[in-house]
Amino acid sequence: MAGEGFNALQCAPNGKLGFIVWRGQDLVYRERTGTVWTEQVIGRYGRVYTPGAREEYRFQPHAALLFDLQSRARVLWLSGSTVRHHVQQSNGTFSEAASISLAPAGSSFALFTTAIGAGDALHIAVVAAQNDGAVSYGSNKSGSWQWSRITDVVGDPRGFFKQSYAPRWFSMAVDSQNAAHLTFCPQFAMPLGPEGYVKPNNELHYATDRGGAWTTQRIAWVPDESGDAGEGASIAIGPNDQPAIAAWYNERYATGSSQFCRLYYYTRDASGNWTQQLVTDAASGYIASDGNIGAGFAPYLRFDSRDRPNIAFCDDAAQHFPYQNEYAGNLRHAWYDGSRWMTRTVCQQTAPLDAQIVYPGMATMGNEIVFMGLDRRTVWSDYRTATSTYTFFYVPLALP
Repeated sequence: MAGEGFNALQCAPNGKLGFIVWRGQDLVYRERTGTVWTEQVIGRYGRVYTPGAREEYRFQPHAALLFDLQSRARVLWLSGSTVRHHVQQSNGTFSEAASISLAPAGSSFALFTTAIGAGDALHIAVVAAQNDGAVSYGSNKSGSWQWSRITDVVGDPRGFFKQSYAPRWFSMAVDSQNAAHLTFCPQFAMPLGPEGYVKPNNELHYATDRGGAWTTQRIAWVPDESGDAGEGASIAIGPNDQPAIAAWYNERYATGSSQFCRLYYYTRDASGNWTQQLVTDAASGYIASDGNIGAGFAPYLRFDSRDRPNIAFCDDAAQHFPYQNEYAGNLRHAWYDGSRWMTRTVCQQTAPLDAQIVYPGMATMGNEIVFMGLDRRTVWSDYRTATSTYTFFYVPLALP
C-alpha cells in the first residue's frame, strides 16, 4: 500500500476516482472515469523486500496521490532528501515536474504526508528518521518553498512493540485559507512500571499554523500513563473549516497488555476548544481469547457530500501466548447520522490470528464511498512464526 493508505485513494473535482499502489517495484496509478478503468505505471521506483525487516509493511518509499483544481493527478513520492513529483497531462500520461528539495528539513525521513490547498498550493510534512528528530513542514503557498521546524519528537519516531498490525498516526489536512493542520505523537515511551513490566505510553498532539505561527496542543493522553492515545489518528477539515480528528485509544493493564480499545472523534470550535465523542468501543465478531477488547485501529476520517464525518477503522483483538499479541482487522465504516454514530462492516474477518487488515484507505464523492487496503491472511507455524499472504481489496458502496 502506498503511503500507509493515507492519500492513496482520492476523488477528483470532475468526479473521477484514482488510486496508487506499489506492484512489485512499479508505482502504479489506476483511474476510473464513469465506469471505465485505465492503468499506467508511473515508474519503476520501488524496493525489493528484505526478509527480517523491522516493519515489512513500510519497505516501499512513501507515496501520495493528490488531485488539483483541473482534476489532474499529482503523484509525489519520497526519494531520500527530495520529493519526486509527477503531474498528469491532458492526454492522461504523466510527466515529471521539478523535484522538491527537503534539505531544509534534513536528509532522511521516517514519515511523510502531503496535501493540496487553495490555488493548488502543495503542503508537505515529514518526520526525521533519526532518534530525537524534527517534525518539519514546507509549502509553496507563498510562491516559493518555505520550510519550518514544528517541533521535535523524543526517541524513535516508530518506537512501538512490533505487533500483528501497522500503526499510523502522522496525518495532515489543509483548510480553505491554506493553513495546515497536523496530528502527531511526540514520543513513544516505554517506561518500566513498578510491577516490572514495560508499559507503552503515548499521546496524541495537534499542530497548526492557522494563526501565522505554529502552535501545538495535546488532544488525548492516558491518565495512568499506561496505554496508547497517539498511535492511530487521522485529521480532516469539516464543513465549518475547522479540523476534526478520528483517533484510536488503547488502555493497558499494569502488565502492559491491552485492556480495552475505543474509537474517538474530536472536533474543534472557533475558539480552539476540543470536544470528544465516543464512536464505538466494541468489536463486531473480531475476537480472540482475551475477549472483546474493542475497536478503532488505523482510523481514516473524511467528510462526505452531506457534510457528515465518515471513519474507516479496524477492530482490535488480543491473545496471550503466554505474552499478549495484538491484532487489527475486520474493516468497518462509521458515520454520524446527525444524532448518533452508526457502523457497518466493509471487509469482514472473524479470525484475528489468521486475518488482518493493513493500511485501509477511503474516499467519498457524491453518493458513493469506496474503501481499499491489504487483506492479510496468515498461517501460523507456532506463536512466533507465520507465513502471510497479502491481497489488495477495493470495495465501492453507496453512502448510507
